[in-house]
Amino acid sequence: MSPKIFFFAFFLAMVSSSHQASVLVTQSCQKTLYKDFCLSALGSVQATDLQSLTKAALNIESSKGTGILKLTADLIKKSSDPVLKSALTDCSEDYDNALDEIKDSLRAIEAKSYGDVKTWVSAAMTYSGSCEDGFKEKPGLKSPLTTVNTEFNQLCSIILTFTNLL
Repeated sequence: MSPKIFFFAFFLAMVSSSHQASVLVTQSCQKTLYKDFCLSALGSVQATDLQSLTKAALNIESSKGTGILKLTADLIKKSSDPVLKSALTDCSEDYDNALDEIKDSLRAIEAKSYGDVKTWVSAAMTYSGSCEDGFKEKPGLKSPLTTVNTEFNQLCSIILTFTNLL
């Protein structure tokens, strides 16, 4: 086979693979509650099947949780308000727990233990909700984490939808 033909065949295979991946992401995201967020969060993922897409979403969730932990630590350092520091410290503990659940979910997805994935992702979702609720319990305190908590929860919901489809 000439180098030109080989390159052309390779190029076609890559375009076909990329198209199949984007079709998988698009079709899967259409089944979620947060279609647009799903597409923006997972649109560049190259997955070959729903299990690998779910694993990719869990990895993105893990990175997002780690980022929230860093943000929380920075906010604790910068704050002089003891009530805010207390709420942020609670959030830090919540996200430590949520990340443990996501790590367990990554192991479970590899083992095809989808019931465990659902249990642990649901728990992670509860932890992030508890973080946000902690601010509401303190009069006059506004959460600086609302946007990231919402995104974390939405991605959990997306992962749960994917897991239910597996």
